[in-house]
Amino acid sequence: MRVIVCVDDNNGMLFNKRRQSRDSVVNRKIKELAEGKRLLMSAYSAKMFGGFDKIEVESDIFDAASNGDFCFAEEKIETLEGVEALYVFCWNRSYPADVYFQFKPENEGFCAVFEEELEGSSHEKITLTVFERK
Repeated sequence: MRVIVCVDDNNGMLFNKRRQSRDSVVNRKIKELAEGKRLLMSAYSAKMFGGFDKIEVESDIFDAASNGDFCFAEEKIETLEGVEALYVFCWNRSYPADVYFQFKPENEGFCAVFEEELEGSSHEKITLTVFERK
């Protein structure tokens, strides 16, 4: 599976059970990345992608995913077992957070293979870094 996360400069993901931020450019990029593949996410996340009918809503996206599937994860991730690639969107800002992406990809057997800077609609710069298993 391929996991997509959005983090701030401190790897924060959520604050008070809500996403820290969102951006329509990131949503379009996620749709582009998952084109022709399964895109799994929670019902909470799917609300952000209104009108995109290729989303599969699952209560446990990691349990439902297979190799090659994309999982958009906005909640705490317990393990990277079975993850082939990580797509990390960084807001390049610090927000309040109480849930963090607790992994350093390089320490978990991943290496950065691609980086792209996006000009967002609400963020001047959003950095996408793609990590793949070594």
